[in-house]
This record gives sequence, structure tokens and C-alpha cells, in this order.
Amino acid sequence: DPAGNNNAVATDFTFTYDTTAPTVSSITFADVALKAGDTSLVTIVFSEAVTAFANADLTIVGGTMTAVSSANSGVTWTSTYTPTADLEDDTNVLIVADSYTDIAGNAGSAGLTSGNYEIDTLLPVLTIGITSDNSNGATLAMSGDTITLTITVSESVTGLVCTIDDEATASSGSAQSWSSTLELSGDETEGALGFSCASHADAAG
Repeated sequence: DPAGNNNAVATDFTFTYDTTAPTVSSITFADVALKAGDTSLVTIVFSEAVTAFANADLTIVGGTMTAVSSANSGVTWTSTYTPTADLEDDTNVLIVADSYTDIAGNAGSAGLTSGNYEIDTLLPVLTIGITSDNSNGATLAMSGDTITLTITVSESVTGLVCTIDDEATASSGSAQSWSSTLELSGDETEGALGFSCASHADAAG
């Protein structure tokens, strides 16, 4: 000052200079072959921390996702994907748009499309006819008669097993066409006999 006093040291001024646009580094599905009852963790990684990123920045195909969230200040985001029920589609992708920004406000320079994931939540459906070789009619049976189940499946399955009156039957067939037979021994429940077919699965499991 005019009297010769030296000035006090000023506080340093610091700032961050950032002109680098953020990018999407990767999109990963933990499960890329989804069947009925499955969900998949989805992980989206950016080149740097981003802000204001939300599901509105995504094109979600074949299902729904929980709200994306980040546990490391905005670099890595995760969500749980649930496929649509009764859907069979081999070609699906998740698209991240370029509408996000980094913390400095730089707009995303590009989006990214994930690798393909397959969805098969369509359950196989059985159509079953039941007949008997009884000489008095196909809806009647007595001891020694053979009851036959004729089974058509909406898609190829494996492992089909049937019972009649809770007794194991002789099953045969493959893919979409099966049959199952039981020769009545006489110890069955008199009246209308129930049957059940289960244990089968399609290619997706």
C-alpha cells in the first residue's frame, strides 16, 4: 500500500477445465439367453462420470428395466432387466442414446448399442387327447384295456413324462408329437381316470 505494507497472500483460485465429451464404454447383460422367470443385471459403463442419466435415455426392447443407478459417482450404472412374458424373440438390443452429459456439462458424443440377447418366455402348451381300445367305445376302459394319450405340443420339447391315475405310463415321441400308454391292471380307481403330463421343457429350458 502507499505506506509500504506488503499484501497478504491471496487464496489460490483453482478451476477444472473439461472439454472432453463423455462416451459409453460398454453395455453388458449378465444373462443373454433369458427364459420365463429370468432377469438379468445390466451394467452400463461410461468413459467418465455422467449426470442426469436415466431410463429415458434408453431404448429398451423386449422387456422392462428398473431405474438405472450408480454406486461410483456416475461412471458405472446398473439396472435389472425383466423380459416380457410370452415372448419369443432371438434378436434384441439395448440402445443408450447420446442425451447424457458429464459433470462439466459436455454432451455425450455418441450412444452405444448392446450386443444381442435372446428372449424365450413363451411356455410350451400341450394339447392332449385320451382314448381307450375298449370294444364298447373309446371313452370306456376295463382291466386289460390300453389307454392312450396323444399329445401335441406347441413347440419342440424334451423329457415329457405322463401318468394316468397316478401310474407311470410308457411314453414315446419327440419334438412336438408324443404318445403315452397304460394297460389297466385292475387296481385303478373306478370312475373317471385323471392324467397328468409334466417334466417337459423347450429348448430355452
